[in-house]
Amino acid sequence: MSHSYIIKELLYINFNFYEDYFERRKKQSSNES
Repeated sequence: MSHSYIIKELLYINFNFYEDYFERRKKQSSNES
């Protein structure tokens, strides 16, 4: 297993996490208004 592979995996997981996080933030803010 190469070093770049691990970095790509971590970036991929982070990207999915933030995407999910921002989607939830948008839903919360739309519910408040």
